Amino acid sequence: MLKFLYILFYLAQQVNLMYENVYTILGGRGSGKTSAIFTLREYLEEDSVNNIVLPIVMPEVIPEHGETLGWILASLEELVKKLSDALEVQEKNRDNFFHECKRQKVSLADLYDEVKELCYSRQTKDGGTSFSEEIKINERRNQSGYELSKKMAEFWMQLVEAVKIVKHRKEKDDQKEPLIYLIFDDVDLNPEKALEICSTIIKYLSHPNLIIFMTADEELFYDVILNSMTHKMKGVLKYMDSDDPVNYNLFENSFERVPKVGKYNDKIQETASLYMRKIMPVSSRYPLKTFEDCAQKRMFCLDGEDTSGKADQSLEEFLKEIIDKFIIEVSDNVENKEKNFLYYNDGDDNNFISIYLMFLGTTSRQITDGSLVIQQFLKKLSAMGKTDKKGARTSNSLYKKERLKEYVREFVVDIMQTRGIYWGNNYEIMQMARNLIISREETLDIYISYAYVLQLFDEEIQYANEDKVKARNIISRYLSLFMLLFFIENILLLMTPLLQKMEIYGQRNRIHGHRYLVTLMDKLVVPSGEMESLIKRESKVYSNNLSEFLYTYGNIIENYYRIVPFNRYRVSDVQAYLYGINTLEKEVKAETLEEYYWNSPKWFSTVIPMIWFAYKGVFSIDKDFYNQNVKRLYGIHIYTEEIADFLSDLQLILSKAICEKESEQVETEICEYKNLVDLRNRLCDLYSKVDTYWISNREKFDECINRIKSIMFNYDIERRILQIENSIGHTRYMTGQKVEKNFISRRYVDDLFIYIEKNISNLDFKKENEQFLSHYSNISSENDWRLISYEMTKMKMYLKLIPDSYGQYTKKIIEMQKIYKDTLKQIVKIKLWENSISSSNTQKEASLGQFEDKRLAYHKLYETLQEVYTDKDNEKNSLFIQGLHDVIKNAADGYINFLV
Repeated sequence: MLKFLYILFYLAQQVNLMYENVYTILGGRGSGKTSAIFTLREYLEEDSVNNIVLPIVMPEVIPEHGETLGWILASLEELVKKLSDALEVQEKNRDNFFHECKRQKVSLADLYDEVKELCYSRQTKDGGTSFSEEIKINERRNQSGYELSKKMAEFWMQLVEAVKIVKHRKEKDDQKEPLIYLIFDDVDLNPEKALEICSTIIKYLSHPNLIIFMTADEELFYDVILNSMTHKMKGVLKYMDSDDPVNYNLFENSFERVPKVGKYNDKIQETASLYMRKIMPVSSRYPLKTFEDCAQKRMFCLDGEDTSGKADQSLEEFLKEIIDKFIIEVSDNVENKEKNFLYYNDGDDNNFISIYLMFLGTTSRQITDGSLVIQQFLKKLSAMGKTDKKGARTSNSLYKKERLKEYVREFVVDIMQTRGIYWGNNYEIMQMARNLIISREETLDIYISYAYVLQLFDEEIQYANEDKVKARNIISRYLSLFMLLFFIENILLLMTPLLQKMEIYGQRNRIHGHRYLVTLMDKLVVPSGEMESLIKRESKVYSNNLSEFLYTYGNIIENYYRIVPFNRYRVSDVQAYLYGINTLEKEVKAETLEEYYWNSPKWFSTVIPMIWFAYKGVFSIDKDFYNQNVKRLYGIHIYTEEIADFLSDLQLILSKAICEKESEQVETEICEYKNLVDLRNRLCDLYSKVDTYWISNREKFDECINRIKSIMFNYDIERRILQIENSIGHTRYMTGQKVEKNFISRRYVDDLFIYIEKNISNLDFKKENEQFLSHYSNISSENDWRLISYEMTKMKMYLKLIPDSYGQYTKKIIEMQKIYKDTLKQIVKIKLWENSISSSNTQKEASLGQFEDKRLAYHKLYETLQEVYTDKDNEKNSLFIQGLHDVIKNAADGYINFLV
């Protein structure tokens, strides 16, 4: 009793207690929120007899002029009556000293009636006959609202006490408080009620024994709050614009108002977000899972009562069962029946091709509906071969073909409609189905127009512009359409025996859409490389090798965006690609490799070098290694034929090492990397001390100088050229006794070249930042600077280091160059050997650095590639062998250029 009085006293001091008693289940339409909430309600009712679970409140059912609190109070009427009757019986049976005291307390039923009266009195409309009467009405309305807050808190407390008394809890449960559960389903579907529900929860449903569950679409609910706040608070903007105090339209297109309106809208968005976090605490949000990946869809559990009437099944089990059944029903010979196309048979293993599930939706409802559509489609097709009631099969062949075509079109429409407006409205979907599923009058076959798919894709993707999210949605949609059409074609292939019996069998014996999918993937992954392809094109595609194709490249097709834009020389891209390939362990013979070369030349020239690079350890010679040990030499401003040849030799060393037919075993102790760095630093130091050039062809050199002056009048260029011309023939060497007219000071040449290179760099930078650098004074005509750069490159070829008799550093430089090249060659061999996965290196553990052997694809293919590439007995004039070596050589040169 004292505890109860203390709580009443506390309520008098602070009516509106705040508790984090709201739990939200979040998810989009069809994600299973309602199913989850009904399951939760059933569980709560069974969990404890002491708890009260009120009926689920659906905001769209509440009358337009009704309010949430009134609806909740109405749902409590039966419970209050039962508890009041039970309390009355107990009061009559009690015979103790406090009996009369307890009777003087306000009963639960009376308090309930008082709360209802206060709730409805707040809704009193204006309409007094006089000013004083109007004031009284407003006063009563405000007083009722204030009293209601206090009485609601008192009512919840007395309701909990009544539950404690009536439920006759056992002594061991004496410490457990009874809980009252209130559930709101899809509060975002009724925008007018959404904010009212939030307000009601804060003001009247905050109690430690009251637990609130809500379901909503998080994004839609936020938009409801944001739109409501924007509408109600936009009047504040008039105080932010003194020039226009009347018109405060948020969407007025005025340049001066943009900063103010933008800042104001940001503030509203922040406020809406904070309010949402207050109503739905992040710690008590439970988002429902969506099935975005095919691997997740594969394990989706279907309710047996909705599908087969049996026990629950995974989606894979369900599809396997209905397609196996379909194969038996349409086969003419059970012993020679076709295999299930959803599986790729690799030896004894049946590998499920999950990429087929891409055309199904991402929510529970979409996947379930799609599964039932597939089941009904197969039933329709298998029933086509059954006799009708009269014992005869239906009509002529053309009629049967048209009926089959309509079944397929209906299937396409139904599958698309399971995803809502994902594919457009109903008219657009039906139009698309008619254009996809076609037939020719002169044949009995039904065709799928894959060319139409690419046409639609090209038309739609161009409107995505720079919106990457929109573009990705479009691409995913059309990739899933390819999977849907492959699924249909496989079903039609399985029907071949039945179609023969029905006399509507045409020439269908293979899958037609494979090359169109390869074309689309090439556009997506390597849009700038017309001669590159990551997906192998088959010459002819049947059901079996389509299964192999989809199993191999399924991850790449589904997750293409992880490697876009693709660069076959970038190790992260190669790594993502090779890990995305499902490893195939089947043997690859030399004849098969040659078949790849002739049938898929783009794929061969792209992927075969990547496999070679990955297994041979080429990627260990990466940009870090190249920049640290080689590229710094390019920073020395020595523009001579000797340095150009030397740098070319360094590139040739790397290229030859990559293309070596066999990995040589070397001792890692021969040289350490720091030796190479030390040699490079010494070589750079020697180059920096060279202060004189010798002009090998004075006439050609002067022509370049004159052409530069004629291309553009530039004071800085003129001044630097004048310094060069004055220095020629006036440079002394050694003891100053010898003067040679073709000697020139290095610092003047460097000054000119550095100035030109700087302006070329600024030109490139300007193109990337056109607006920001449009005023840059040193950037004039782009073509002029390109011509000057070309003449500068030619001038470098006419400069040479001074001969030994005139320069003390030349001999040392030549010696150091040789040492450096030999050392670099040795280190490259060490790195390639240490980082290769060659199966011949059995004496050491294979290590790839960035790669892992167990997860790397194409292991068998590499073994064959290595065998063919290194076989000395192969005919040298074989076009395939020569082509293979050219492919590796070109790729090696391309990789070195990428490093440069």
